[in-house]
Order: sequence, then C-alpha cells, then structure tokens
Amino acid sequence: MIFRYTGRQWVLLLVGSILSVVGIGVGIPFCWGLPSDIAISLNRREVTGQVLRNERASYTVNDESPTVVRYRYEYGGRSYESSSDVFSGAPPTLAEAGTGTVTVELAAFHPTYSRIAGTRNSLFGAFALLAFVFPLAGGLLLFFAIRSNRREIRAFVDGVPALARVVSVGEDRSTMINGKHPLVISWEFRVDDEVYEGSLSSMRHLDLEQFLDAKDIVVLYDPEQPQINTIYIAG
Repeated sequence: MIFRYTGRQWVLLLVGSILSVVGIGVGIPFCWGLPSDIAISLNRREVTGQVLRNERASYTVNDESPTVVRYRYEYGGRSYESSSDVFSGAPPTLAEAGTGTVTVELAAFHPTYSRIAGTRNSLFGAFALLAFVFPLAGGLLLFFAIRSNRREIRAFVDGVPALARVVSVGEDRSTMINGKHPLVISWEFRVDDEVYEGSLSSMRHLDLEQFLDAKDIVVLYDPEQPQINTIYIAG
C-alpha cells in the first residue's frame, strides 16, 4: 500500500494528469506562432518584402476567413520565404500577388521568425498564455503527489520506528472521487521532545481496516526529517 498512490495522492495524481493533458492539448494550438511574435518583439528589424501570392485561408476566425499572404524577403545576405494571415482592416493594403511590396518585421537573431507589419503570427496574442495555467496547475499537483509518495516510500524503507498515538480515523471529507471519500488515519509521535504528525489515506477502506480501533501504532520516520513519516504495515 505504501508504494501505491492512494487516497489524496491518487486524487492529486488523477486531477494533475487530466489538467496537464487537456492544458497542453489546448495550449499548443492557442499559442501556435506566439514564440515568433515574442522573438520579434525582443529584437525587431524591418525589411522590405516581395509579395509572392495571396490566397484565402481554409479556416475562419470570428466568421472571417483571413487572406494568407506569401512573401519573400532578404536579411543578412540570405533570402527567406514566409507567410502571414491578414484580416480585413489590418495594415497594409496589399497589392496583387507578385506585384506588391510589404514591410516585413523579423527577429534579428532568428530571421526565419517574421511577419508582415501590422499582423501577428499567433491568433490570440499574449492572451493565449492563459491556456498554460491549466498544465502549470496540473504539473504542480503531479509534483505534490509524486513527492508525497516518494517521501512515504523513503520513510518506509529507510526510516526509524517509533510508537505513535492515533489521533483520528475516518473519512476525509475534503477529498472525493466518484462520490466516495477516502479513509484517512492521522497520528502524532514524539522525537527529541518535538511532536510530529502524519497521516495516510486510501480509497480502499479495507487497506486501513486493521487500524480502525487502534490507539497506538508503529510509524517509520526519516531521522533527519521526522516530518517525513509513514505508518508501518506488515507485509
């Protein structure tokens, strides 16, 4: 049981995984093109580009299908080609394909990052960064779940035994999954006149059934960090 993710750890692991996967899945398309916009903002240069062709995009944003403008430009003695999505009202007014010129903004340290002046490569701009709130939150939950589990394993494998007093045994009402609360046992013990606390929870109530009526239990703690501790469960 100590080596499994149980109770609150399992909930943190599950929710963290869902937030991370969904957040990354949403964040990538939302932030597509944002790195180049940021790079251009940090070290922008302007050059004149030649329009190669215009074509209507196959997708719509706010019921509008942008014009995809393909252009060629030179910087540092090399020639580059790229494209920008131009919406109605965005400067400049573009000439017919192959005959017009446009002002191209590029990142001096990465000339392949470019865009037509007055446009942006990301659909939502810096606002798209909010999409990464979800994977960041998910990552934090995963971190706490994994750290808690690894600490319990370390205490169980290398810990020092101590007699602890059972403080409470009951359902953890702050955590619920599929309409069920995990069973949690909490304890406290003393090391060098300092009182330390610990707890263990499991969605499978039978895992902790043997401790339902216990007054005292044996726990294992890290001698260097007694706050890292876990219950001793015989194999």
